[in-house]
Amino acid sequence: MNKVVTDGVHLMPPKFSSGLGVWSSQDGTPGSDTYANNLNAAFVPADSDFGGCLAYSTSQ
Repeated sequence: MNKVVTDGVHLMPPKFSSGLGVWSSQDGTPGSDTYANNLNAAFVPADSDFGGCLAYSTSQ
């Protein structure tokens, strides 16, 4: 916890409204694919259950 306090590390993920380009669709390493150009993913700003959320469909 000291590392978080002294180095200002942010443990909370960015909001989906920040754009789908900040969310990894693979393993989360730098340079991995994001949901930004994925045709099956979308940001839903007013989901009735979750507020702003990521919607992803695996059906073809």
